[in-house]
Amino acid sequence: IVDWPMVTVGDDGTVYVAYQFYIQNMNERQHFLAVSTDGGQTFSTPVAMTPIFTNITWNAPYRKNSAPNVVVSSVPGKEYVYDVWAEQTGRTSAIAVARSRQTKGNGGFTTPVAINDSSAGQREYAAAAVDGNGTLHTLWLDTRNSPTDTSQYDVYATYSKNLAANFTPNARVTPNTINGNTNFIGDFFGLTVEPATGIAHASWSNGGLINGQLITTTLTPQ
Repeated sequence: IVDWPMVTVGDDGTVYVAYQFYIQNMNERQHFLAVSTDGGQTFSTPVAMTPIFTNITWNAPYRKNSAPNVVVSSVPGKEYVYDVWAEQTGRTSAIAVARSRQTKGNGGFTTPVAINDSSAGQREYAAAAVDGNGTLHTLWLDTRNSPTDTSQYDVYATYSKNLAANFTPNARVTPNTINGNTNFIGDFFGLTVEPATGIAHASWSNGGLINGQLITTTLTPQ
Protein backbone atom coordinates (compact mmCIF):
# COMPACT_ATOMS: atom_id res chain seq x y z
CA ILE A 1 0.00 0.00 0.00
CA VAL A 2 1.22 3.50 -0.74
CA ASP A 3 -0.25 6.81 0.42
CA TRP A 4 0.45 10.39 1.43
CA PRO A 5 1.96 11.70 -1.83
CA MET A 6 3.79 15.00 -1.64
CA VAL A 7 5.16 17.11 -4.48
CA THR A 8 7.50 20.08 -4.52
CA VAL A 9 9.32 21.89 -7.32
CA GLY A 10 12.81 23.34 -7.28
CA ASP A 11 13.64 26.79 -8.64
CA ASP A 12 15.06 25.17 -11.78
CA GLY A 13 11.79 23.31 -12.46
CA THR A 14 12.88 19.92 -11.14
CA VAL A 15 9.83 18.06 -9.78
CA TYR A 16 10.15 15.96 -6.61
CA VAL A 17 7.40 13.48 -5.66
CA ALA A 18 7.52 11.60 -2.35
CA TYR A 19 5.24 8.93 -0.92
CA GLN A 20 4.90 6.49 1.95
CA PHE A 21 5.06 2.71 1.56
CA TYR A 22 3.40 0.36 4.06
CA ILE A 23 5.23 -2.80 5.14
CA GLN A 24 4.20 -5.82 7.28
CA ASN A 25 0.55 -5.21 8.03
CA MET A 26 1.10 -1.44 8.07
CA ASN A 27 3.20 -1.51 11.26
CA GLU A 28 6.36 -0.51 9.40
CA ARG A 29 6.83 2.15 6.75
CA GLN A 30 9.35 3.64 4.37
CA HIS A 31 9.48 6.86 2.33
CA PHE A 32 10.47 7.03 -1.33
CA LEU A 33 11.33 9.83 -3.78
CA ALA A 34 11.00 10.08 -7.57
CA VAL A 35 12.44 13.00 -9.54
CA SER A 36 11.50 14.53 -12.90
CA THR A 37 13.70 16.91 -14.87
CA ASP A 38 11.31 17.26 -17.83
CA GLY A 39 8.31 18.88 -16.23
CA GLY A 40 6.72 15.68 -14.96
CA GLN A 41 6.73 13.84 -18.28
CA THR A 42 9.02 11.10 -16.93
CA PHE A 43 10.35 10.25 -13.48
CA SER A 44 13.43 8.54 -12.14
CA THR A 45 13.21 5.14 -10.46
CA PRO A 46 12.03 5.84 -6.88
CA VAL A 47 14.76 5.75 -4.25
CA ALA A 48 14.37 5.22 -0.50
CA MET A 49 14.69 8.38 1.56
CA THR A 50 14.39 6.50 4.84
CA PRO A 51 15.23 3.08 6.20
CA ILE A 52 12.27 0.94 7.23
CA PHE A 53 10.88 2.45 10.43
CA THR A 54 8.04 1.82 12.87
CA ASN A 55 4.89 3.85 12.40
CA ILE A 56 3.85 5.87 15.44
CA THR A 57 1.57 3.74 17.61
CA TRP A 58 1.03 5.74 20.81
CA ASN A 59 -2.53 6.38 21.96
CA ALA A 60 -4.11 9.76 21.26
CA PRO A 61 -7.64 11.19 20.90
CA TYR A 62 -6.69 12.48 17.41
CA ARG A 63 -5.36 10.81 14.28
CA LYS A 64 -1.68 9.98 13.80
CA ASN A 65 0.60 9.46 10.82
CA SER A 66 4.29 9.11 10.00
CA ALA A 67 3.89 10.84 6.65
CA PRO A 68 6.79 12.30 4.64
CA ASN A 69 7.37 16.05 4.61
CA VAL A 70 9.69 16.82 1.73
CA VAL A 71 11.34 20.16 0.96
CA VAL A 72 14.20 21.19 -1.31
CA SER A 73 16.73 23.99 -0.99
CA SER A 74 16.60 26.70 -3.66
CA VAL A 75 20.22 27.79 -3.14
CA PRO A 76 22.08 27.27 -6.43
CA GLY A 77 24.47 24.36 -6.19
CA LYS A 78 22.95 23.30 -2.85
CA GLU A 79 19.58 21.90 -3.98
CA TYR A 80 19.50 19.21 -1.30
CA VAL A 81 16.26 17.35 -0.57
CA TYR A 82 15.10 16.87 3.03
CA ASP A 83 12.52 14.49 4.48
CA VAL A 84 11.09 15.14 7.96
CA TRP A 85 8.77 12.63 9.66
CA ALA A 86 7.65 11.05 12.96
CA GLU A 87 8.55 7.51 13.98
CA GLN A 88 8.08 5.24 16.96
CA THR A 89 11.18 4.64 19.11
CA GLY A 90 10.14 2.17 21.78
CA ARG A 91 7.51 3.69 24.05
CA THR A 92 8.16 7.19 22.83
CA SER A 93 8.48 8.81 19.40
CA ALA A 94 10.91 11.02 17.52
CA ILE A 95 10.98 13.57 14.72
CA ALA A 96 13.59 12.39 12.24
CA VAL A 97 15.35 14.11 9.34
CA ALA A 98 17.25 12.69 6.37
CA ARG A 99 18.97 14.64 3.58
CA SER A 100 19.98 13.65 0.09
CA ARG A 101 23.73 13.07 -0.05
CA GLN A 102 23.98 14.99 -3.30
CA THR A 103 21.93 17.78 -4.82
CA LYS A 104 18.55 17.21 -6.47
CA GLY A 105 17.93 13.98 -4.57
CA ASN A 106 20.93 12.13 -5.96
CA GLY A 107 23.33 9.83 -4.12
CA GLY A 108 20.88 8.32 -1.66
CA PHE A 109 20.03 9.80 1.72
CA THR A 110 21.91 10.32 4.96
CA THR A 111 21.32 8.28 8.09
CA PRO A 112 18.30 9.85 9.83
CA VAL A 113 18.87 11.97 12.91
CA ALA A 114 16.34 12.73 15.64
CA ILE A 115 15.85 16.48 16.07
CA ASN A 116 13.73 16.51 19.25
CA ASP A 117 15.96 17.14 22.27
CA SER A 118 13.50 15.62 24.76
CA SER A 119 12.20 12.05 24.82
CA ALA A 120 9.36 12.92 27.20
CA GLY A 121 5.89 12.59 25.71
CA GLN A 122 5.17 11.98 22.01
CA ARG A 123 5.61 13.73 18.66
CA GLU A 124 4.06 13.90 15.16
CA TYR A 125 2.78 16.27 12.41
CA ALA A 126 6.16 17.57 11.33
CA ALA A 127 6.44 20.44 8.86
CA ALA A 128 9.51 21.90 7.17
CA ALA A 129 10.73 24.75 4.96
CA VAL A 130 14.10 25.97 3.62
CA ASP A 131 15.02 29.65 3.43
CA GLY A 132 17.15 31.49 0.87
CA ASN A 133 20.35 30.76 2.79
CA GLY A 134 19.70 27.01 2.83
CA THR A 135 18.66 26.92 6.50
CA LEU A 136 16.24 24.07 7.22
CA HIS A 137 13.37 25.09 9.53
CA THR A 138 11.11 22.48 11.16
CA LEU A 139 8.23 22.30 13.63
CA TRP A 140 5.98 19.56 15.05
CA LEU A 141 3.35 18.59 17.63
CA ASP A 142 4.98 17.67 20.95
CA THR A 143 3.48 16.47 24.26
CA ARG A 144 6.67 16.74 26.32
CA ASN A 145 4.97 19.17 28.72
CA SER A 146 2.21 16.64 29.34
CA PRO A 147 4.04 13.31 29.03
CA THR A 148 1.20 11.15 30.37
CA ASP A 149 -1.68 12.86 28.54
CA THR A 150 -1.32 13.11 24.77
CA SER A 151 -4.46 15.26 24.46
CA GLN A 152 -2.38 18.18 25.77
CA TYR A 153 0.17 19.32 23.21
CA ASP A 154 2.49 22.13 22.20
CA VAL A 155 4.30 23.09 19.03
CA TYR A 156 8.11 22.96 19.09
CA ALA A 157 10.56 24.11 16.44
CA THR A 158 14.24 24.04 15.54
CA TYR A 159 16.48 24.80 12.58
CA SER A 160 19.79 23.76 11.04
CA LYS A 161 22.26 25.95 9.18
CA ASN A 162 24.63 23.14 8.21
CA LEU A 163 22.66 20.74 5.99
CA ALA A 164 20.92 18.97 8.90
CA ALA A 165 24.20 18.00 10.57
CA ASN A 166 23.25 19.87 13.75
CA PHE A 167 20.11 21.58 15.04
CA THR A 168 19.54 24.38 17.52
CA PRO A 169 17.91 23.59 20.89
CA ASN A 170 14.17 23.01 20.49
CA ALA A 171 12.09 26.14 21.03
CA ARG A 172 8.54 26.12 22.32
CA VAL A 173 6.34 28.02 19.85
CA THR A 174 2.94 27.83 21.55
CA PRO A 175 2.48 30.27 24.46
CA ASN A 176 0.16 27.81 26.21
CA THR A 177 -0.40 24.07 26.02
CA ILE A 178 -3.36 23.23 23.75
CA ASN A 179 -6.20 20.92 24.76
CA GLY A 180 -6.59 18.53 21.84
CA ASN A 181 -9.11 16.23 23.47
CA THR A 182 -11.08 15.78 20.26
CA ASN A 183 -11.16 13.30 17.41
CA PHE A 184 -9.94 15.82 14.86
CA ILE A 185 -7.37 18.58 15.33
CA GLY A 186 -6.76 19.40 11.68
CA ASP A 187 -4.04 16.80 11.08
CA PHE A 188 -1.64 19.16 9.31
CA PHE A 189 0.73 21.74 10.75
CA GLY A 190 2.07 24.37 8.37
CA LEU A 191 5.39 26.15 8.00
CA THR A 192 6.66 28.61 5.42
CA VAL A 193 9.68 30.90 5.51
CA GLU A 194 10.63 34.23 3.98
CA PRO A 195 13.60 33.46 1.70
CA ALA A 196 15.50 36.68 2.34
CA THR A 197 14.96 37.16 6.07
CA GLY A 198 14.70 33.57 7.33
CA ILE A 199 11.60 34.53 9.34
CA ALA A 200 9.34 31.49 9.57
CA HIS A 201 5.53 31.60 9.73
CA ALA A 202 3.85 28.69 11.48
CA SER A 203 0.23 27.55 11.68
CA TRP A 204 -1.50 24.79 13.60
CA SER A 205 -4.86 23.78 15.04
CA ASN A 206 -5.73 24.80 18.59
CA GLY A 207 -7.71 21.60 19.14
CA GLY A 208 -11.06 22.44 17.56
CA LEU A 209 -12.75 21.61 14.28
CA ILE A 210 -13.03 25.26 13.24
CA ASN A 211 -10.79 27.43 15.39
CA GLY A 212 -7.09 27.73 14.71
CA GLN A 213 -4.06 29.80 15.50
CA LEU A 214 -1.46 31.46 13.35
CA ILE A 215 1.79 32.81 14.79
CA THR A 216 4.99 34.20 13.43
CA THR A 217 8.35 33.42 14.94
CA THR A 218 11.94 34.12 13.98
CA LEU A 219 13.98 30.94 13.87
CA THR A 220 17.11 32.43 12.36
CA PRO A 221 19.14 34.98 14.39
CA GLN A 222 19.02 38.44 12.87
